[in-house]
Amino acid sequence: MVSMDVGVWIGAILTIAVFSFLYKDNKLFRFAEYTVVGAAAGHTVIMNVRSIVNVGITPLVSGQFIYILAFVAGFTLYTRFWKRFAWLMRYGVAVLLGVSTAIAIRSIVQVSILSQISGSMLPLFQANDVSTTFFNIIIIAFTLCATLYFVFSTDLMPRGRIGINITRIGRVALFCALGYYLGFTVMSRYSFIIDRLQYLLFTWLGLK
Repeated sequence: MVSMDVGVWIGAILTIAVFSFLYKDNKLFRFAEYTVVGAAAGHTVIMNVRSIVNVGITPLVSGQFIYILAFVAGFTLYTRFWKRFAWLMRYGVAVLLGVSTAIAIRSIVQVSILSQISGSMLPLFQANDVSTTFFNIIIIAFTLCATLYFVFSTDLMPRGRIGINITRIGRVALFCALGYYLGFTVMSRYSFIIDRLQYLLFTWLGLK
């Protein structure tokens, strides 16, 4: 049975409008595109205002006056609209860049370096588990060869046929990793399409 929910109908119409781009660019697709972009922009504004209220104004009202410094630093970003006080914007930008850079460096070191190293430190042998042992050896070998592939110092890289084979294995490991990420990206796009088709067939049209 076809759904009688107005929200479901709006979602279905917008989905069909987006799929119409598969034929050619048209006004229906542009309307859906502008609608989605406008809704996303409105949602972003509302979430930012709510974040300011919850994170800044609410603690300030409750007596945590240290948040006044954050409001002052944020207000300096808007002084660029007045030529007389535009120089104050530099202080707000400096605080914003300094804090965001510090947070980014901390997260990058944890996620991209430390977690990768700890994830590669696997036991070579697992008792009574041949498959796990095999895959652990493959992961460790590929990790070492891929790392040595980017080592440009001849003192660290083995010479002769051994060094050439290591770089080849490292190149294969990189191809496998890139192929995995590409396949994951393609599958995620297919999952989006399948979700939209299920929405049209089951949620909107009510087919079983």
